[in-house]
Amino acid sequence: MWKKLEILLVIALLALGLIVRLYKIDAPLADWHSWRQADTAAVSRNFVRDGFNLLYPQSDSLLALNEHGLANPNRYFINEFPLYNALVAVLYRQFGVNVAIGRLVSIFFSLIGALALFGLTRTLLGIYPSLLALAYYLLLPYNVYYSPKVTWLSHRHHFFALLFLAPL
Repeated sequence: MWKKLEILLVIALLALGLIVRLYKIDAPLADWHSWRQADTAAVSRNFVRDGFNLLYPQSDSLLALNEHGLANPNRYFINEFPLYNALVAVLYRQFGVNVAIGRLVSIFFSLIGALALFGLTRTLLGIYPSLLALAYYLLLPYNVYYSPKVTWLSHRHHFFALLFLAPL
């Protein structure tokens, strides 16, 4: 009985977390962090348009990549390994280029991170603190605001939480 109730509560909290993150899912990348999101989305789109080359991701920026101001005619985008960009590009290729796809990938990683947090707190503290931690994490305005951002920076901790906490 308790196990079924626990599963239902977790599913209900995850559904609520998903619903609040879907607000303005298709809004253009024109918010406070638009420059970084636009670069990330451009790399994903360029993977579809110009071909996948994970070692040489390309943005739409010709800005210099170093402090010496050397030209960047190949539009290389050297920040982090483009794992997130490649995943979004695969979905772009399947469903077409749409900003909502990048945001849905970000939301997915956010919900996976929430599940990892739940699993960790469930193991260490029990059911009631883990449900409270899950609800707090999913409904915290900071997380709700940053979860749908089209950037790997705000979701890499969710990805690594999945890798390291999965055995729990």
